[in-house]
Amino acid sequence: MVKREIRTKFEPLYAGSGGSGNAKLDAVAKKYGFYTMIHNVAELGFFNLPNYTPLRSAELANLHEAYQLLTYRAELGAAKAEK
Repeated sequence: MVKREIRTKFEPLYAGSGGSGNAKLDAVAKKYGFYTMIHNVAELGFFNLPNYTPLRSAELANLHEAYQLLTYRAELGAAKAEK
């Protein structure tokens, strides 16, 4: 139900022929960071699933756990930078 409401509200992003709708969604995702977050999670490989690519596995990961992983990684990087 929520996906349907989102799709209805943001229909111009989904509309398009020949995949242009998907290109619009990809551009929005890259602009607002979700795309980058998924790539970062995929590169770490913590959520890799059998028979899925790392990118698809990251997309299927629990969002809270993915954010938690990235937060811990950022804090670890900050702590190392302080030394």
